[in-house]
Order: sequence, then structure tokens, then C-alpha cells
Amino acid sequence: MVNMHWVRFGVNSIACHYVGTQRMVSSRCMQRECPMKGNDFKRWRKAQGMSQKEAADSLGLKRRVVQYYEKGERGGEPVKIPRTVRLACYAIVSGITDYQGPEREKKSKTKKPKSNKKSADAE
Repeated sequence: MVNMHWVRFGVNSIACHYVGTQRMVSSRCMQRECPMKGNDFKRWRKAQGMSQKEAADSLGLKRRVVQYYEKGERGGEPVKIPRTVRLACYAIVSGITDYQGPEREKKSKTKKPKSNKKSADAE
């Protein structure tokens, strides 16, 4: 059975399309031309089956900040959802729960031979 789910971020395009385990993402939605609005954020959270508290915990935010994002304002002033939060939402949808940074190169444990100046001088 093929599982299909559409989540719309912004007015221009559909952001995520699930087909089995494959995910296709519109590049427009991760660019500035299609910012996530409050109702898009709320739709994302509900599509993930998360409460406001769970969304806040998974994004590293306070629950009140999630409420501001969903409402789209704080104290009558508009609230923009930062790109970092939008990217974190995408990471969660993609199944990424943590990132430790790029893999470090392993250093070789072989020691360089020391030059022996005394024995070279003696010859």
C-alpha cells in the first residue's frame, strides 16, 4: 500500500510528498520565496501528530514560542518563523532527530620514524 501525505508550506507549492519511505521536497519551500506562515507551522505540527509541547521539545523551543509562531504574532506584532526553525521542521519530517556534525577524519596512529642525526654524523 502506498502512503501519500501532502503538507503545504506557503502559497506557492506543496512541500512534502511521502510515497512509502521516499520524500520529495520542493526546493522553493526551503528558499526565501516561500516562507512558512503561522497556519503552515500549525498544519506541520498537526501533520506530525504533535502537541504544542511536543513540537516545542523537538525543536528546542519554549511552548509559548510555538504558540507565537502558530498565531503569527506576539503582542500585536508579526512574528516570522526563522529559517533555522523551518529547516528543523524539515529535518523532523525527514526523520533526522539529531546531528553531530560532519564525520571527523581518523588520524593515522603510525608514528613517523625519528631521524637519527648522531648515527648519520658518525658514518
